[in-house]
Amino acid sequence: MHTKSGITCATGKPRAHESASSLLMNRQPRPILDLYSPAEVQLLFSHLHNDNPPYRYVCGFRDRSSEPIYKNADKRRKLTASASIKWSIETMMGKSGRDKHHAYVPLPSNPSGHSRWGGLDFDAHEPGELTRASELAFKAFLHVVNEPYFTLLETNVTGWHLWLVSCDFHPVPWWLELLQSIVTAIGATPELGVVELYPSKLPDNYGFGLRAPGTWNPRTDSVNQIVYDGLRPFVDAIAGAERERSYLSSRETARVPNAKIGDVLKKFAITVPATRHKQLLGLVGRLHVMFCHEAARRIAKWQFENKTVDTEADLAQHLAEFEDMWRRKLIAWRETLSLREAQQFERLTTEPERDAFRIIRDFHRSATHSGGAEFFISRDSLADRIGISGQGAGKLCHRFCKLGIILPTLDYVPNRRCTYYKWTAA
Repeated sequence: MHTKSGITCATGKPRAHESASSLLMNRQPRPILDLYSPAEVQLLFSHLHNDNPPYRYVCGFRDRSSEPIYKNADKRRKLTASASIKWSIETMMGKSGRDKHHAYVPLPSNPSGHSRWGGLDFDAHEPGELTRASELAFKAFLHVVNEPYFTLLETNVTGWHLWLVSCDFHPVPWWLELLQSIVTAIGATPELGVVELYPSKLPDNYGFGLRAPGTWNPRTDSVNQIVYDGLRPFVDAIAGAERERSYLSSRETARVPNAKIGDVLKKFAITVPATRHKQLLGLVGRLHVMFCHEAARRIAKWQFENKTVDTEADLAQHLAEFEDMWRRKLIAWRETLSLREAQQFERLTTEPERDAFRIIRDFHRSATHSGGAEFFISRDSLADRIGISGQGAGKLCHRFCKLGIILPTLDYVPNRRCTYYKWTAA
C-alpha cells in the first residue's frame, strides 16, 4: 500500500473500524444531507474547491431537452463557486425547480498544481457494467479504509465514487502516485469508462472535475447516495476551525488596534501589477512582531483576497510563500537577540509564550526608539494577537515577570490605563 503521512486534522486519524465489508452491508445508502447539515456540506464543498479562483470550477445542469450539460464556469463568469455550492445544496434539498437543478463540480487541482483531495470514478454507463464497477469500488474502498485518509464512498445508478480527502494540500504528482497505486493493487488499470483518476494528469488550464459528494446527477436526475462516510472527524475539525476563526476575527475587530493594523494593510495592499510578492514580503516583515502565526496567516489571506489587480499566483501559492517568508523571518529575528534575550527565549516552552516574547520585545524597541523605556501591555489585545484567552494572557505576563523578562512599573487602573512595564530580558 502506498502510504503517506500528513493527511490528518487536529482530531487525528479516523477511528479504527470493524470489518469494512460488514459496515457496508449493514448500512443503507443515504443522502449526504441525512448525515450533515447544509452548513457542514457547504464547508466541505468549499474545502474541495482547493482555493481555486472564484470561477475556476465546473457546473452541471440540464438543457431544455433534458440533456446533461457540464460547463466551465469561467467561460461566462456569472456564478462564483460559493454561489454554485449554495445552489447545489438547494437542489439537493429540493428547493430549486426541476428546470433549475444545479450541480457543483470541484477541480482536483489549482493553478499551482496542488489539491486537498483525490478521487476514483468507477463507471457503469452501459447495461451489465454495474457489477464490475461495484466490485472494483469495494476492492478499492477496502484497500484504503484503514489507512490514514478521510474516505467517502458514494453510488448512483451509473457507478461509484471513492473520495480521499486531506486537510492539507499535496502536489498533483503525489495524488497521481497514490491513486495509481490503489488501482494497481485492485488489479485494474486506469481506463475511460471503467476506472478514472482525479486528478488524472498534471494540471493544465482546467482538466476534469468530479461532482461534489451527494450532489444531483444531471444524467440520472437523482442525487448520489452515501454508502460509507468516514469524513465526520474531518468535517467536525474544519467546522470547529471555522467557528474559531469567526470568534477570533470578531475579537480582533473589537480589540486589536484597528488604526495600526489598518495602516499596515493599506501600506501593503496589492493594488499595482507585479507587486504581490514584494507586498507580501513587506507585510510579513511587520506581522512577525505583531501577531502569532495563525493570525498573521489570516491577514495574509485577507491581503490576497482583497487585491485589486490580477496576479499570476493563486491563493495557495500566496500562502505557501507566506509560510516560507514567515519561517525565514523568524530565523532572522532570532539572530537579533542578545545573549541574555536568547537564553530567556530558550526557557519558554509554548508557542504563545514565544509569540508574546517576540511581540513584547517589539513594544520595548518601539518605546526605546521613541526615547522612553516603559511601555504598556493591554491584556486583551495581547490575547488576541497570540490567540489565547484574556485570562491566559494575564497569567503569561505574570510568568514573564517571574522569569525576569519584564518588570511592572505602573499598575493597571480600571477604565484609565493598562499596566506599564520595562523590558528586563536584555
